[in-house]
Amino acid sequence: MFKVAQRYIAYNFLPPFLASCIFFVMFLLTFQLFKITRIIINKGVEFSVILELIGHIAISFFPMAIPLSALVATIYTFNKLCEDSEIMAMRSFGMSKFQLFQPLLILGILISLVVFSLNMNIIPFSKKQFKNQIIKLTSRGMITDIKTGHFFTDIPNVTLFAENVEKKGELLKNVFIHIKDRNKKSERVIFAKKGVLIRSKSSDWEVASLRLHLSDGNIIKTFNEKNDIEKILYKEYEFPLVSVGETPGFVTKDSMRTSYELFRIIFPGNEKIRKGVKILRAKLEFWARLNAPLQCLLFILLGFCFGIQKGRGKSKNTSAMAMLILTAYYILFFAGVSFAKKGLIPPSATIFVPTFLLAAISLHFYRKLDWVN
Repeated sequence: MFKVAQRYIAYNFLPPFLASCIFFVMFLLTFQLFKITRIIINKGVEFSVILELIGHIAISFFPMAIPLSALVATIYTFNKLCEDSEIMAMRSFGMSKFQLFQPLLILGILISLVVFSLNMNIIPFSKKQFKNQIIKLTSRGMITDIKTGHFFTDIPNVTLFAENVEKKGELLKNVFIHIKDRNKKSERVIFAKKGVLIRSKSSDWEVASLRLHLSDGNIIKTFNEKNDIEKILYKEYEFPLVSVGETPGFVTKDSMRTSYELFRIIFPGNEKIRKGVKILRAKLEFWARLNAPLQCLLFILLGFCFGIQKGRGKSKNTSAMAMLILTAYYILFFAGVSFAKKGLIPPSATIFVPTFLLAAISLHFYRKLDWVN
């Protein structure tokens, strides 16, 4: 009898879980669609390419969408079972709270293994493919968008101007480029008599780049804090228009590395690999991937504790309490991430301390479940 009831619980959990996954992925995808719409409009992009882009970026949202979906589906499932008095009937058969939780625990372990597998290689590959395709489309549009006598401002913090543009945007004459430092500590102005756009080839795992090869010019650099000016004359100079890590608003470089690559970076003894890499960000990415499967299990436990208390009186607002705890968890998590990026908190503590606190809270409410009344 218990096995039938447990299968029934699992059967009721799966539909809302899948529906929630689709909802959260579509919700997160909306923000990316706004960013890529400008690129794909009027660029002659095939429909198959658009579907490929959507597919790659949608996969990358699974580690965020799945834990939230597990929480929502668990609360919904047990709320419904409680309202229909089915939980009361199962309890009358002698089922313990662990026996009620067991089917979701098994499903949670399977879901966690799926998230872990996706984070190892599949999601980094999808992110790299997505960015590679975006850069190809961006570079294609960039060449046609640079026009004679027009200011080109599609690259953040960069303004480009050319008195004459030839060969469909690939050859520029009398080029002016103004670059603002992201930290607003310095500015650069680059002059050149000639500029040639160069697109580098790339493999499946290497992100393409678009560079501007400049000839016969000078670079004037000003430091805002010191009020110093530095001038450099050059015969040839290459300015990266689009390169690794330079496409804003999409994915970061560390998120495109496999978990094995991140492992080799964050631990000492791989100095050649660590060169030029922001170690703190790499550590945050690595520990976040290990934390995602734990989130799935804890969110299911939290949802079970509050979903099964659905009823009258004091327990009628348990879903709101679960969402309040979830909000506090993410506030603590993202606040810690901002401090970790500044080197104030160890990345591992930033990731796992909120998870440890969530585990303690969930276990506390699990023990407090009133199984007598």
